[in-house]
Formats: sequence, structure tokens, C-alpha cells
Amino acid sequence: MLRTEVTTHALRAVRLAGVVVGLLGVAVCQAAGVVGGQVEMPLDDAVYARLGKAIRHEAFSSNRVFRIADLAAAMNRREPLGLVPATPAQTPLDDAALHERAARATFALYTLSEADYKSGNTARLGAAFLIHPGIAATCFHAFKGLDEPFVAAGLTVEGRPVTVVKILALYPLEDLALLQVEGAGDTVQWLPLRPDTPAGTRVRAIGHPLNKYFFAVEGMVARYGIKNGPGGERLTRLHLMIHSIGGFSGGAIIDNAGNAVGMLDSIETLKAGAATYDIHSAIPAAAIRARFFEPYACGMTPEAVADLLRPVATPSASVDVHTIKTEGAKGAAISEIRSNAPHAYTVRIEDKSGKVLAHGRPSDALRAGLPEWAKSLYDENVRAAGAKADAIAPPDGMEQPR
Repeated sequence: MLRTEVTTHALRAVRLAGVVVGLLGVAVCQAAGVVGGQVEMPLDDAVYARLGKAIRHEAFSSNRVFRIADLAAAMNRREPLGLVPATPAQTPLDDAALHERAARATFALYTLSEADYKSGNTARLGAAFLIHPGIAATCFHAFKGLDEPFVAAGLTVEGRPVTVVKILALYPLEDLALLQVEGAGDTVQWLPLRPDTPAGTRVRAIGHPLNKYFFAVEGMVARYGIKNGPGGERLTRLHLMIHSIGGFSGGAIIDNAGNAVGMLDSIETLKAGAATYDIHSAIPAAAIRARFFEPYACGMTPEAVADLLRPVATPSASVDVHTIKTEGAKGAAISEIRSNAPHAYTVRIEDKSGKVLAHGRPSDALRAGLPEWAKSLYDENVRAAGAKADAIAPPDGMEQPR
């Protein structure tokens, strides 16, 4: 049961943070545009970091916490949300209006355990966005491996707190989470979900890379592609030509009319010899929109669900998802690196048909069982994955990107 009482001390802390923001010129002012959108209203990352800490303090002080039971209850929710999706907008917006709409629909999402709060109030930092009044979408991996009790709380571009009231649904196969949220008055707008965006569409995203709050990037839908799930499932993904790193996970991919066409969830690095190329992956809006009105079916076993909910050894660490793929003439080697335990990555060897020849933690035994053509791919992939794992840890004193 969640308590919503707010202590006088905690409210005072948040109000004080709001006064500090106002004094620094980051007060809410819709007529003047969003913070960071004009030369007269620069965004001060240090202020936002202090606001985030105050919001997390208030959530713990008022006992607005979640537990593993809340995640289990939301896991693979079968019944639809019962919402009617909005009709996508058709009229293109100019660049300034589009940026403002994207920034107002997005909020910084913090997740952290009580242990992390007590040891320094350092949180995972990602993005979330409104897909319906009071309903936000983000990545499931924002919640994966958190020890209990834990807090989920948000911060808008105007510096207002967003309260996560309930975790409505978790779909780990799709890396999707849906949240019931309150707060921020009318300043957080919601984005219609556009399910039919063609390849070649120009898009942009808002995220928080390396603690640079509400940072915009631009790119293009390169194609629709296939991502293999942990059980061999074939999942449709938007593949994007866009430059994002940790801190964009859970952020909307937005077209020029202000519709959400997808949500960023992972990065796949292709490697062939000395050449590397990052493909940014997003959950299509159609998959999110389906949860409004379609029943959900997933074949995950109870053991697989329990494994996803198990706290990790380092709960405060980032859980940004990276994939390293090394291709050859007869197949490919693919490593998946989760930043909560970067050196505990797994490697999968597939032939050209997609048949999995081996899968597991890198080892001499796994390599010895491979066909000869796959051993060089395995070696190159493991070297690249090891280097990526070494590079993942964020600098000290920064929120952990996810």
C-alpha cells in the first residue's frame, strides 16, 4: 500500500528547491517557451540535479515507495488499459514549437532503492513521456534489479516534480513500462502515438545524456527491423539514425507534427573488422498503443519472471542495454551487455538462418564447441564486448544513465 501523505519538512524542501530555480531564471513561464529553449532561459544542470535530489528525498520521507510485489502485480498485465488512443496530429510544427512540445511531454525519471538513497541519493536517470493524460511510458529496465523498497519520481523541464502513483504494467520482453503519474499541473503535455510511421521519416528525441538535462537530438527512421528476444522471439523495432547514449532510454521518438512514433530502448553496435556502427533501437508506437485496447499474451515462465525481478548485486549501477554484433559470411556473434554488471555479458553465436549455435557467458568451453568458422567471430566479438564493458561506468558524482 502506498502512502501519499507529505511531511511538512519534505514539502518545504521541494518548495525551497523551486524558489532556487525561480531565482536562477528557470521558473515556469509558458509564454516564454521552455527552459533551455531560448538564450534568455538557459538550462542549469546543477540546479536540476539538486531538484532531483530534493524530489527523491521527499518521496522517501513521505513513504511513497514501491516493492517487488508492485512489480510482480504489474508484470505482463493481461488486460488492456481500456483507453482510447488520440488521433495523430497531421500539421507539421516549426522547429521551435516542435522542441517545446517534445520537452514538455518528457520528464526526467529517477529510480533508486532505499539503500542507494541512504548511501548518497544517487539514482538511475532516464526519460519518460506522457502517452495519455496521467499515463507515461518508459523502459522496463529502469526497474530491473532494484532492491526494495525503491522510489520512482520525475522532474519536468520547468523543474516541477512528477509523482509516480502506480506502476500500471510491465512488459519485459518489449522493455516497456506504463506508469500512472500525477503532478506538474498542465505543463506536461502528452503525445499522440502514431503507429504507421514510414522509414525515412525525420525524427527527434529528448533525453538526459551524462546529466545534460532535456537534450535534443535529431535523426531519421532508417527502417523497421527485427530484434531477437531472450527466448528466440522476433520483435519488431524501429532502427534509427540518431545519436543517443545512456540517458535517452525511455524517451519518445517524435515526428515533425509532435507525435510519438516510438520509444528508445537500446543500442546495437555492429562490428566488422575495424569498422563499427551504432544502430539505435526503439519500440514502435504501435506496440505501445496496442496496450490501450488489446489483451496481452506472453509465454514467459514463472522462473523467467522471478529472475527479472531479482535484485542485482550493484542496484545503483546503470542498466543501459548495449548489443555488440560481429558478422561474417556464415553467421554472427552477438554480445548483450547490461551496464548493471557490464563484465557479466553473454555472447550468442548464430548461423545465417538465425539458428543459435551457442549462448552463454564467454568461456573456453563455449568457444571449443563452436564450428571453426565461428571461432574468429567469437574472438573478435568478445574483445569488442570486453572493451565496451570497460568503458561503460559513468564518472563519479553523476546520476547513473540507464
